[in-house]
Parts: sequence; C-alpha cells; structure tokens
Amino acid sequence: MSKFIKFGLSFFIGLTVFFIVLAKIGTNSTSQALSLFFSLQGLVMLVLTALLIWVSTIKWKLILKHQGERFSTKQLAPFILIGVAMSYFTPFAIFGGEIFRVYFFKKKYPNLKIEKAIASVATDRILEVTAFFTFLIIGLLVFWLFGPVFTSALGLVALAFAGFFLTLLLVFYFSNWRKKSVLEWFMKKLALKKYLLGDKNGEMALETEQEVFRFFSLKNKVFWQGLGLAFLEYFGFFVRAVILVFFITGSFEIVKSLAVYGFTNLASLTPLPAALGALELSQGFAFSVLGFGFNKGAVFSMVWRATDLFFCFLGLFFFVKHGAEAAQDKLLNVFGKQGV
Repeated sequence: MSKFIKFGLSFFIGLTVFFIVLAKIGTNSTSQALSLFFSLQGLVMLVLTALLIWVSTIKWKLILKHQGERFSTKQLAPFILIGVAMSYFTPFAIFGGEIFRVYFFKKKYPNLKIEKAIASVATDRILEVTAFFTFLIIGLLVFWLFGPVFTSALGLVALAFAGFFLTLLLVFYFSNWRKKSVLEWFMKKLALKKYLLGDKNGEMALETEQEVFRFFSLKNKVFWQGLGLAFLEYFGFFVRAVILVFFITGSFEIVKSLAVYGFTNLASLTPLPAALGALELSQGFAFSVLGFGFNKGAVFSMVWRATDLFFCFLGLFFFVKHGAEAAQDKLLNVFGKQGV
C-alpha cells in the first residue's frame, strides 16, 4: 500500500510541475509542439527512434546468442517495447521494466532457463547504463561551459541519484574484473549468506550473476560488440536531440545539443514517473542558459516526450496482449487441475 502512496505522491508532484510549466509557456508553445510532432518532422523523430529500438533488439539478440540461445529480432522486439513502456511509467525512467520484460519473455518461451533470461536482460541494461552515464557526464561537462549546472533542489536530487547509480555501475565493473561476487558480498554484509546460499533462489541469483560476469570479460569479443551497439544506440538518441533542436531553433547546434541531451538523461533519473515535470523544467532551464529561451526548451521536452510515448503505447499493447495470454494459461491450468 505504501508503494502506491509513494507512486501517487511522486506522480502528483510531477503533474503539478508539468502544469506549472504549461501555464508559464502558454498555448502558443503547446500548439507549436503539437504541430511539430504531427508533421513530417515528427515522422522523422519516430522513424529514427524505431531504428534505435531495432539496434537495442539486435544487442539483446547478440547477448542471447552468446548464451547459446537463438531468437529473431521479430521475437524479441515486443519484449523490448514492454520493458521500455514499463520503465517509462515508473520512477527513474531508465529502470523498472526489466522485471516485466523477463517475466513475459520467460512465459512466452518456458524452455528458456530463468537464469539465462534474467542474465540476458541484466547484461543488456548494464551495457546501456554504461553508455547512458557516459553521455550524461559528457553532456553535463559541456553544459558547465555555458552556465551553472545545478541551481535548484531538483537538480541536486537528480545529481544524487546519478551518483548513486554510477557508483553501483562502477562497483559492478570493479567486482567483475576482480572476479568477486557482488551478491555474495551483499549477502555477507547483510548477514544473509548462511540463509540464502543454501536456498534455491539464492543459488539461482549467484548463477545468474556468474552468467553476467562471463559476458563482461575483456577477452570476450561479443562484449565489445554489445558495448559498441549500446553506444551506437545512445549516440542515436543524441542525434535525435540534435535534429529536434534544429527543428525548434532552425540551426544545427552540435555542442549545445550535447548539453541538452545530458540534461534529458539527468531528468530521467529523478524519482518521478515518466520524469513528468522534471523533463519540462530541466529543458526549460537548459535552453534558457544556452540562449534558446525557456519556451523552446518546453517545446523540446513535449516533442521528445510525445515520441517516447508513441513507443510506450506500443509496449503497453504488447503488455496487455502477453498479459492476457499469461492469464489464460493460468486459468486453463486451474480448471485443468479441477477437472482431474
């Protein structure tokens, strides 16, 4: 119950900030965002994003192939979209959908070992988070050339969460290169080792971790290929930012767009569902400091959000579809047992 209260509170805060920004920019900027999205320019944004989702699917396919599992991009794409949708609608927009992605993927392909399903998604997310934080840090360093990076409580909160997730990422890579188990260390610190290591779930978690560690070897050619695809994906999102800044301002601003992209990533780390309000406020601030004006930053955020929402709704469609199939299978099993 407390989780629903926290979610409702964070959603209310984000929604309040969102409407404050809308009131500040007025109807003209909102109309500009809508007309831009529902035009050839909006189509360009959608096509580019579709290509980036295809790159993400290829990356996951590569990881599964390394595990000895073969799937087509057509088979994997719906689960990528489910993960994107569920992450988007939870606090911290880059996390949250992994559980749903694993659950429905395993439901669809029951012969796949659960350890491999979890490890493949975890590996995929670690690669993406590595690229994500690289562009985030570069973007914030570039923004520093134009003005103060953090002048609000929201910016400080986002920085704190960015530091937390970055620390976890560095701990993983450091532990991996030392061949030390992170999970076993946590179990020991929390005095859970003696309870979990003999437990089925504890053993499964450690086996999953080892599966992930085997992939993140500097000698593994597939690791470098996967990392390259992750950077290609996030570089593509940077290109999307460059194009959208051009559509709004009428000029190609490569360096400033990198700063804008850094703030876009930073906003996704705020504990608000869909970064609601945080994206609009951060872009308004960033565009103001960069000399574009607050209103253009708000337009950027609305078009950026609308593009993401298009694919999130596709993901929700597959979520409902696979959810209905899972519920049907559950009912058949229940009634089947009763019949026996």
